[in-house]
Amino acid sequence: MWRAGLNVRLDAAAIGELDWSLTLGYEHSSYDFTTGSSPLIGGTSELVDEVTAFDASWDFTLPLDDEWSLWGGVGALVSGESGADFGDMLNVGGRFGVAWRASEDLALGFGAYVREDAAEGVEVLPIFLVDWRFAEDWTLTLGGSQTELAWTPSDDLRLAAFLAFELRLYALDDDAVVANGGFNEDRYVLGLAADWRPGNDMLLRGAIGAVVSQEFDVEDTDGDDVVSIEGDSTGLVASLGLTIRF
Repeated sequence: MWRAGLNVRLDAAAIGELDWSLTLGYEHSSYDFTTGSSPLIGGTSELVDEVTAFDASWDFTLPLDDEWSLWGGVGALVSGESGADFGDMLNVGGRFGVAWRASEDLALGFGAYVREDAAEGVEVLPIFLVDWRFAEDWTLTLGGSQTELAWTPSDDLRLAAFLAFELRLYALDDDAVVANGGFNEDRYVLGLAADWRPGNDMLLRGAIGAVVSQEFDVEDTDGDDVVSIEGDSTGLVASLGLTIRF
């Protein structure tokens, strides 16, 4: 499996006390299944091949005082095979919550993420946020789906160990193993990352890790699992990202 993507974010001028941003993203993923076969749908190499995802989100932060603030956002995701129905590919959602800055070194937040799609209906998930600098060069962060312990030895270098949960949802076309169904991938990745700033407006991030748990689900049009496949829990993951600020 490999994937590549591009995100563009606009940090706009504040509206009064309201800070907001707009993000547009694109991601392409390619799968090659080589394990076994299913008695329900045959060889797993036929599950899915090429899929794309487009997303757009609007996010905001509104300070209430020196300690409390509101945060949230709304977004839309269109993801699936090229021949899938647009209505099946569309997922919409929003996230809202509050944040509390307990001290200069500790901030906490909590809220909820609400999403809706044609098959699953409405789903509500809790969100917990932690940003804790417990030593001069050490921080512990929990940001929704990722926990990270980081060491910052200098202004231009940051090293981190992380545990991340990743979830991707794709709609299938009418020629798929389950016509107009869905394909879901979820996994946990444990790894190490390095952030390097060669300049004030540039960030290069490299990461390597191990997939400690991975599952692929094929769903019918009612959102019921037709088959679930456990991925190789010893698979390795490597990624490279570049952020440029204009």
